[in-house]
Amino acid sequence: MSEEIAVRRSGDLGRLPSVPVHQARELEMSAVALDADECWASLGAALRARIEQRAGPVVEWWAWEQDGRVHVVVLGRIAFVRCIPTTTARGSAHRVETMRLMPETVRTVPIRDNAPRNGPRVGNRSAEESAGAGRIDLPADFRAVIGHIPARAQILLQEPFVTHSGPLLADSCVYQTVNRRGMGSVTMKLWCYLTDYRTLTVVSGTGVSATPGSPVGWDLMCRRIAVGAR
Repeated sequence: MSEEIAVRRSGDLGRLPSVPVHQARELEMSAVALDADECWASLGAALRARIEQRAGPVVEWWAWEQDGRVHVVVLGRIAFVRCIPTTTARGSAHRVETMRLMPETVRTVPIRDNAPRNGPRVGNRSAEESAGAGRIDLPADFRAVIGHIPARAQILLQEPFVTHSGPLLADSCVYQTVNRRGMGSVTMKLWCYLTDYRTLTVVSGTGVSATPGSPVGWDLMCRRIAVGAR
């Protein structure tokens, strides 16, 4: 059974493969010891300054804890910077990777999508998917995350890579909070990115559902930026 349904790019019929649109999958959420601000603060002043210097003025940033180690990604005006946990002879450390960007190429598309009656749901498995889409080599957990955002956002995220062969650099993070008062609304703060080191696409924003398991309404920003020479 295919994990994707097909959506054809408007204006490109017969020239490019269709962009895969993934269905929502249940996400494995776990409690975290540190929130994003605490993760960022834990890096220390010198490392934070190094990241900010490389990124330039910060557009967005994300930080999370995984297996007891802190990861940070910063989208700046001049560079996309990843701060990745590593281990050296001296013990735990972080490796800083920088992808220079071409600021004049930035394209942004806001997407505000009220919760559709039969749209993606928080905490529920989706119905079976139909076949027919082109394929992009993405990790299963990444597909599970982007399946929760609207089809238009998925297309913008993946569109530059429909003819790319081989794996892409892909990552995502979701923070979910449940309001225990009233009806128990659920808020998801999500970001994800894809790059082939020539183009970078980023989708980030917030989704809200009235109750666990109900459709999600999204307020997202989709960005596409050309990557400079390495």
